Amino acid sequence: MRKSFREPKVRVLSLAFQRDPSQGSLSSIPLTVTLEVTNPNTFAIEAKALSYGVRAGEETLASGEKTEFTEIPPQVSAVIDVPLTVSLDPIIRTVTRAAKKLEVSVTAYGSVTLGSFLGDVRIPFKKEFKKNLRQLIFP
Repeated sequence: MRKSFREPKVRVLSLAFQRDPSQGSLSSIPLTVTLEVTNPNTFAIEAKALSYGVRAGEETLASGEKTEFTEIPPQVSAVIDVPLTVSLDPIIRTVTRAAKKLEVSVTAYGSVTLGSFLGDVRIPFKKEFKKNLRQLIFP
């Protein structure tokens, strides 16, 4: 019997700036993007790579790629935390531009490459969050 591949789903669950001041520095703030990857297949798949970006208004807060992930069992939704470090410079520029609105749009985007014995598939994701400026200045 031939196994067919059902496309997994990837969604952004949350985007959170670190609230513990001891985790940051004078020039950066930790940020965690939490993804949920759902494997609808009857066989395990491997999360092989992640390409990501986080924008606030016109500023890119973080972007890059990661290749250290895990296996996702059959018919399971796995939560993957992606820890990032955000420089304060783009946050300060964002706050300055958005000071009148008191709110800024922060978008997490990218793709997860998943693989199985049937081959690799790249699943894009994107989610916009509305953040109060206070959350950017005092996480």
